[in-house]
Amino acid sequence: MSSNNQENQISIIVNNSSETENEDRNNEINSSLSLLNSKSNVPEMPPHIPLIVRIGGWIMMVIVFGLIGLTWGVTTFIAAPILIDFEELIYQILAICLCILYNICVLLSIISYLRTVFTDPGSVYLITDDVQNVNKLEFSNLPICQFCKRAKFVRAHHCSICRRCVSRMDHHCPWVNNCVGVSNHKFFILFCFWTTLSGLSVGVVLVIATVTTNFDSFSEIFVVIALIIAAAFSLTLFFFTLHHLNLICSNQTTLEEMNSSTDDCDCSCYMCSSFDKLRNPYNIGKKRNFEQIFGSNKLLWFLPVFTTQVDGSYWSLNSEQQQITHV
Repeated sequence: MSSNNQENQISIIVNNSSETENEDRNNEINSSLSLLNSKSNVPEMPPHIPLIVRIGGWIMMVIVFGLIGLTWGVTTFIAAPILIDFEELIYQILAICLCILYNICVLLSIISYLRTVFTDPGSVYLITDDVQNVNKLEFSNLPICQFCKRAKFVRAHHCSICRRCVSRMDHHCPWVNNCVGVSNHKFFILFCFWTTLSGLSVGVVLVIATVTTNFDSFSEIFVVIALIIAAAFSLTLFFFTLHHLNLICSNQTTLEEMNSSTDDCDCSCYMCSSFDKLRNPYNIGKKRNFEQIFGSNKLLWFLPVFTTQVDGSYWSLNSEQQQITHV
């Protein structure tokens, strides 16, 4: 009889111990979930952006569309008719082709711009209610943002304007009223590229029209203004496009390039980690670097369609570094 009592007592102790371990494990899981999903210290997603910032961003967008609209109107309604009225057929054909090229460039530029503005640059917050999958997350490797107090991926930066962390953030651009991150970097580069080409084509059209025609004073003012805008856009965005293509091919961002020479950074990119600052561990070759953002289909490289192969949660490292994942 006493033997049975002892066995029952041992069974109760074992069960209680097992329940305690399960309870501790559940508490650990819930604590980890609270770390990732806590909404007590930060606003709900999407974060609240101050009204004045929103208004300023929309004003910048209106300015961009105003400049594009002005040059398009002057080219379409003032310069193009003059070129098309050339007496020789060959010049008429060249003028028509040039005008068609310009309109295609403008259309692709506008689409790329809109996709840059309205595409989420890259969400880094890990939000999940699936308790069974929580232990798959490598909490020990997830850095915590010192501003929004949330776990985030490596190479993510906190944007003080958007009040959120952005995956592989390149910079915050007021002209697009958005951050440029891993998900919309391609669209931003295409906007710069197609705007450069449209500026060059409209510049050629306006110069030819100006040389071959004596405009009235009213039209001449608009032609000169449009020519200045086209020249400024083309010259600025040409070098901007080259710079960003160089960053893409080296698997680097503007912020990482800037922070490589300083020790003051809020992110967990390689520049601020234990990696050698003189070596970029994410540089896996120009071709693979480029395809991470633009995709492997060459036919889609110049079109504003989403072909990015990474989401910011996983980065392949070069042969000198081990591979790193967070999910």
